[in-house]
Amino acid sequence: MHFQKKINNNFAWAVDGQEHVIVTGKGIAFGKEAGQELPTDEIQRVFRPEQMDQDSKVIGQTFENIDADVLSLTQELVQMVQDKFKNVLFNDSHFLALADHLSYALKRSGSADYPENLRWEVQKTYPQEYELLWIHYI
Repeated sequence: MHFQKKINNNFAWAVDGQEHVIVTGKGIAFGKEAGQELPTDEIQRVFRPEQMDQDSKVIGQTFENIDADVLSLTQELVQMVQDKFKNVLFNDSHFLALADHLSYALKRSGSADYPENLRWEVQKTYPQEYELLWIHYI
């Protein structure tokens, strides 16, 4: 797999054979040059266009518009949920949708703090998920 273009330090466009993909990994795009081989042990996830949506330009623009910290937070949250709830499986579309949702929610609210009335509703409706969130972030 060869590096093509940096989206941010942890996300990059790459070429896998003839296929254009988006790869993720801690610092995967840092200091890389176009055409450089990407070490497979540094790649955490590969987003393939046919797995998400046929319009990879839209996908790339979505990734470019999401802050690197939000993408990292999304990765952490997905891993936490998969560790806690073994039967939950996130595909690439879920990851992108969650990252986009978190990005918009944080921009709109200005912070990760939730109003008390919403916190109470989330706690009652999703007790296991709230406990997971409470242990790690609140």
